[in-house]
Amino acid sequence: MNKILKVILFISMISTLSFSKDLNINELSEKAQVQKKDLMFFFHIPDCPYCDRMLKKNFKDKEVLSQIEKGFVFVDIYTGKDEVVVYKDFKGTPKEFAKFMNVKMYPTTLFTNTKLERLYTSNGYRNIIEYLYEIQYISTKSYKTKDLQTFADDLEFEKDD
Repeated sequence: MNKILKVILFISMISTLSFSKDLNINELSEKAQVQKKDLMFFFHIPDCPYCDRMLKKNFKDKEVLSQIEKGFVFVDIYTGKDEVVVYKDFKGTPKEFAKFMNVKMYPTTLFTNTKLERLYTSNGYRNIIEYLYEIQYISTKSYKTKDLQTFADDLEFEKDD
């Protein structure tokens, strides 16, 4: 009986290990480098109405999805998920990773380059238009020459022409 119990325990451990998947940000960074894209992290938590609104509205919008696909490797960090996040020497839960990345409020969108250097952080809820401005601000590398408000004003001016 003891042998059978050990075999069952061993099989369950193997199946658990084979089905658990790490979120390896180092690999995603390599993918982004090959595709010549930056990384876009979306941090969200359970029972957050603002997070849910962005997930249901922003991430269902065709233009938002198109802009993300065009310029970024997207990384979904849901702190309620039971997975292991691997990032350089860090290995832990999504919640621990959020803390490691100094995320203080939710939702948060964090943009990094392929070296995983922070380019821009967007804290809190954004409607679709605001979110598109931020995505375009990073994807066009405009953060190198102007602030977000000036970039948004320039886009509005172009629309009026």
